[in-house]
Amino acid sequence: MIAEASNPFLVTRTTLRIIGQKNTALYANNELIFAGVFIFMRVLVCPFLMIGVYESPSGIYALKLSGCIV
Repeated sequence: MIAEASNPFLVTRTTLRIIGQKNTALYANNELIFAGVFIFMRVLVCPFLMIGVYESPSGIYALKLSGCIV
């Protein structure tokens, strides 16, 4: 679930685009926050969490297998 931390910003981005607010400061700030959170969580944090789950001696093997498949 931690990888989904950027979803509220993605939904806000899409909503602002639909209602025609693409050229506003709110949209630009939201874009920057979305990109920062996305990169931080999915590129920097999640790989370490997945490695931790995979290398853990006590863990659910189905969870480890699903992590390898993804």
